[in-house]
Amino acid sequence: MNTMLMGVLNITPDSFSDGGELNSSRFLQQKVAMLLQQGAHILDIGAESTAPMNAPLPLSEEFKRFQEVCFPILPTLKLSPQTVISIDTYRPEVFVHVCREFAKYCKVREFYWNDISGELNLQILHEVSQSLQANGNGKGISWKYILSYNAAASRGDRFVGPQHMQFSNADDNVVVAAKNFFQAAKEKLLAATPTSFDLRQLIFDPGLGFAKSREQNLSLSHHLPEIIREHLDVTWCLGFSRKSFLRPLDRVKSREQTVILQSEYLHAHLLARLIALFMQESGTMIFRVHDINVAIGAMRVAENFSEHFRC
Repeated sequence: MNTMLMGVLNITPDSFSDGGELNSSRFLQQKVAMLLQQGAHILDIGAESTAPMNAPLPLSEEFKRFQEVCFPILPTLKLSPQTVISIDTYRPEVFVHVCREFAKYCKVREFYWNDISGELNLQILHEVSQSLQANGNGKGISWKYILSYNAAASRGDRFVGPQHMQFSNADDNVVVAAKNFFQAAKEKLLAATPTSFDLRQLIFDPGLGFAKSREQNLSLSHHLPEIIREHLDVTWCLGFSRKSFLRPLDRVKSREQTVILQSEYLHAHLLARLIALFMQESGTMIFRVHDINVAIGAMRVAENFSEHFRC
């Protein structure tokens, strides 16, 4: 199993885990350099916090955050052509715009659209492909799409309620529902070919922490191996990092370092288990993490104690 590490960059003032840490270009540049030095293959940049307690961000404000914090450092970023840039947004226009800016100033030519909308809209994917190739800066750009399993509102309905990720998943069996979701997505894409977007560009994300109860998140985490095995021909993106369901019930909203550290221990254990279970399999897994060293430590544990995790 090929493993890729995705480092999180939140240019938000209200992110649950690290809001406000990267609210200036200088701090963002330092964090980018640190993640790359630690071994990140992918940089995941988001300007809107989708934590359940936060309201949806207007499009103009999302653009503004990229414009003020991210874009000024692009001419000075030392990114190799192998670095992948992932844009964490549910808006296609934001994804296309940020791709063009990176392509203009950096050597990067591969991008991921990390979309937590939970919608596989083939028309939107086609329009994104067309938009990227229509602009001179889009020449030579390749991109992939991360499809998240969650019960959030559709793009058009996001501003109906006060919080856009405060939606409960009504499925009695979240594991069966997740399996059905991913199978339906694959069948939908295969039935629509040929198009400007194909299965090789699709990445599955179980959407841990998004529009699910604590019990559903824990159940999904436990049964992930059997879900993943059904679709080893698709890349998987997994994000356990700093999720509140890994914390004690009475410390869910705490920002104390001891609480964060305890959740990262569980995070590392879950990663090590998955790495060990799929070590001999083909395919690719992406681990979305705030701290690259947690994933690297998990990989080392899996390599040395793989038999323990397979029991």
